[in-house]
Amino acid sequence: MACSWSVISGINMTVEASITINATKAAVWTATTDIARFAELLSGVEKIEVVERPANGLVGLKWKETRILFGKPATVEKWITEAKELDRYTTRAEQDGFVFITTNRISGSDGGVVLTGIHETRPQGFAARLKALPMVLSKGIIKKAIMQDLNDIKVAVESKGLVVNGKGQDTNTTTYPIDHNGSLDVDRAQNLLSDILKQRERDDIRPLIDEALNFLVGQLHALQLLANNYPANPISADVWMNGSALTMICDGLANELARRKLPDQEELATRLAAGMACQVMAHYPQEIFPRVFRNSHCREAIDQISEAIVGYNAIVCDFRAQELEYLLEDEELDGDGRMILNVTAQAAQRLVELRPDRTLELGSLLSAIHLRLEKP
Repeated sequence: MACSWSVISGINMTVEASITINATKAAVWTATTDIARFAELLSGVEKIEVVERPANGLVGLKWKETRILFGKPATVEKWITEAKELDRYTTRAEQDGFVFITTNRISGSDGGVVLTGIHETRPQGFAARLKALPMVLSKGIIKKAIMQDLNDIKVAVESKGLVVNGKGQDTNTTTYPIDHNGSLDVDRAQNLLSDILKQRERDDIRPLIDEALNFLVGQLHALQLLANNYPANPISADVWMNGSALTMICDGLANELARRKLPDQEELATRLAAGMACQVMAHYPQEIFPRVFRNSHCREAIDQISEAIVGYNAIVCDFRAQELEYLLEDEELDGDGRMILNVTAQAAQRLVELRPDRTLELGSLLSAIHLRLEKP
């Protein structure tokens, strides 16, 4: 997830956040425009009251939205001013001398849809501008609310779309619904993996494999809720340790599924491992990069090329976004630093092979990494 904020035009304030969702654009668009159900979909929304519906489309839809702000319910009337299907829509609200403009934008491609939320506050008149001065200090609260909305949509959409299916066809597809009660159960996950490993010589254990995958899908969604958007927010020690343990269990399951030559199931297991790691180790690229790369490699093997490209590109983008170029300097590399460079180089190389049009862009990065890895 990438987030940024900026204060523009004097007192005007814009806060922006984005999240990548493993689903189709159509599914994300449907969820983010299902405004009548926002109270069910978004944990930050207490109540939605639709005031006016347009004859067709979204423009003109008006509703009252109640959220809890600073411990008290706050209701504002919103309406959609413009919309472009599968691309974006913009809402407007006016209250206490302020205009609030919110845009929800969809980009990327199926399997790697980027949902971006942009909130702009515009004070109207001198008095409102004076009141707006302290609002700059609230940008963190606004950003956190946007990120929570985006994550709620991600959880809702991905919970309906976690399927094992190599080519996106409707036949021979195994669906793994959410199976959790809101808590983490490392013991059960480990027992399921142990049961599979004990029967390494048997081929007829697909029901057991499906049970393990189904359970781990649920554990990922439970972890997403319990991780509290770590490391931006605090996380309990128990959640961190359980999340790390579940990550390694998913790694072990992926290894066994690879041995059994079950590429679709291996892909899901590696996706779960990367997802678990992102919840508790997002600030450790040495933990994230190898797991994202492995999942992308699995996706290539089952002809999910566009999804593989999304993963490889995420590694390269995060290498730059996290300012890891310092690893290219002449300081001695430790094991983690060498791993980060190796995986980044492999991801960049796969991008060049899958997207030859990016050869010039990535060539200098590849050369710099290879040159650095040749040194001690």
